[in-house]
Amino acid sequence: MTTELIGASGVAGILGVSRQRVAQLARVDANFPEPEDIFSGRRMWSPRVIEAWALAHPDRGPRHNALALPPPGKATENTWKIYELAAKEASELNHQRASRDHLLLATIHSECPGAARRVLDSFHVTQTELRSVVKKDAGPPDNKVDGVLLPVAVHVWTERANVKAVELRDEVVNSEHLLLALADDWTGSISTSYLQRRGIDSEAVRERVLALTDAITAPDTSPATRPLPSRSLVQRIPRLEEPTLATTPSGHDPHERKPWGSAVFHDDAGRPLRRASALRQYFLDCDGSPVRTTEGSPVHLLTDDDGNKILDEEGHVILVPVEAGARSWRLRSQG
Repeated sequence: MTTELIGASGVAGILGVSRQRVAQLARVDANFPEPEDIFSGRRMWSPRVIEAWALAHPDRGPRHNALALPPPGKATENTWKIYELAAKEASELNHQRASRDHLLLATIHSECPGAARRVLDSFHVTQTELRSVVKKDAGPPDNKVDGVLLPVAVHVWTERANVKAVELRDEVVNSEHLLLALADDWTGSISTSYLQRRGIDSEAVRERVLALTDAITAPDTSPATRPLPSRSLVQRIPRLEEPTLATTPSGHDPHERKPWGSAVFHDDAGRPLRRASALRQYFLDCDGSPVRTTEGSPVHLLTDDDGNKILDEEGHVILVPVEAGARSWRLRSQG
């Protein structure tokens, strides 16, 4: 019987509104159809009954054709909060890079926005329990990290969370959407594999999320956005004046010939430039010539001692000149 019925997301699709608007209509509109069944805690309706109600009620409230997602390179405030919590969890475990484990720990944090914590609580999963599982892979206690790298893979998971919010016809992206995204691939990390061994599979997570959030009404506002972080817990430095670049040997302006390539740079004698024992990479223009300042120094992005990009106070990468033999090419990040 339940296979012929639809939940709040399906109702929202028929009515052209958000899932939260469906919950509101069911609560305040006396003429809204009563659910015909309760499946795993979810209210279920007959599509024909909803379609008949829609014909008689053309004014169903704010239309919800698509979720207002942030533009490329930006994230909502909720996603930013998850990034910050994930970076905090990684830092406390002395991990240099955030991963799915830290994202999952972030979703169960008391300060995390959304319903993921309630979902995991309903499975009797606690933050202390998950943290102890991940802690087995913690770095040495004397190996404190100065900054936590948020790699591209972390942003990929939050993009998948955006997709989940779109699929559910929700008004904002929250932690429960990230939990759904993580549950789609419940293997490959310490914490998610642990949950799978406990019998908490992706279908169970989805049913529990829907059961606990179908009645939640989110604010009908477009989410504020901020630039995506490339690193968290890194102290941004005041914006530096970008060095003036010399024209290439063929007379072209390097700024007009981006994107630049990157290769090991050699000095005029053909010897690779080194910092300690590590070879460095430098920008090359489209002709294969090193990009230099007007003083003849090669240039690259400012990085910390781990080779990670440092951002200025506006969140931009910093282009700096590099001289052969110089030891001040990088700045140490600070928590």
